[in-house]
Amino acid sequence: AEVHAIAAALRERPLPPTTLIALQSLSDCARTGAPACKDLQPVLLAWLAAAHANPRLNPVGRDQIRLSYGQVCLEADRYPQGLAWVRSVYRHSGQAVYRLMEANFLMLQGELDAAAGVLADVARMPRLTATDREHIAVLNDAILARRTASPGPRKGPG
Repeated sequence: AEVHAIAAALRERPLPPTTLIALQSLSDCARTGAPACKDLQPVLLAWLAAAHANPRLNPVGRDQIRLSYGQVCLEADRYPQGLAWVRSVYRHSGQAVYRLMEANFLMLQGELDAAAGVLADVARMPRLTATDREHIAVLNDAILARRTASPGPRKGPG
């Protein structure tokens, strides 16, 4: 009941900076993979989705929530869920970071050709930052390593 009450509050009430900081701290904890934080991942994803649905959330807070959700999905091995999320967010934001996350999710699911295609699309985007270009190079290297490695599931960079 408390989990649902918190989700309702995140969805409906104004979100002060302290709430966003708390969600970020929980997200950081969930991404560490520490046992105490790992149990929190499903609840945290529900809370992040609720906060994202809040019409009062400012653009900076919305971007923070979007990134946190995708990163927690990555750490929690929720690749299909994370892939759907970053694709949806990209359609609304147009930011390269979400396409980079999409490529990572695709790679982690073994869809190497699709991941490489997304990276090629990202490389053609205008106004890429040096960090974006570094991420493209890292992901391209990871895809190449997976292509040359023996078959079998492996977790990539995350």
